[in-house]
Amino acid sequence: MAEPAFPVNIRQTCLEVQGHPTDVVLLGFADKIVVLITQLGNVGSLLASGGGDRTTDMAGHPRTVDDDDFGGSSAPPTHTQFLLGNTSDSGLNVVYQLFASEVTHLIHQQSPQDARALLLGISLKDHREYSGDGAPSSGNVAGVLRPVLDAVAGLRVW
Repeated sequence: MAEPAFPVNIRQTCLEVQGHPTDVVLLGFADKIVVLITQLGNVGSLLASGGGDRTTDMAGHPRTVDDDDFGGSSAPPTHTQFLLGNTSDSGLNVVYQLFASEVTHLIHQQSPQDARALLLGISLKDHREYSGDGAPSSGNVAGVLRPVLDAVAGLRVW
């Protein structure tokens, strides 16, 4: 008799992104999808993200929202919240929120009926470019975002 499958669907990969090894792990629980992205070997920050019919309230109760609430758009707005590890660098916080939003949109595009909440654990090296006066710009963030999103899409646990 075959043993039952482990109740959590787990997929992982490691890829090189702008010269840095990047671990991507997805876990598909019954009520949540957990995505871990790290270049530093730790979780760093933990964000909750949701949008459209996949949003849950802070108590974890599902909340249904029709696409009509978003003007018929197939990509509802996302709401992100830092649960742990809010960095003191507001620019890096924006980058992490961008990753959470993009992963949420990706899941919604690939599986619009999936109502599970997203938890994103993320810890990346700073890939922003800096101008002569030391001010950061979004620079290389897109160069990190695209390959990571491609990896997440390929590891599908939804």
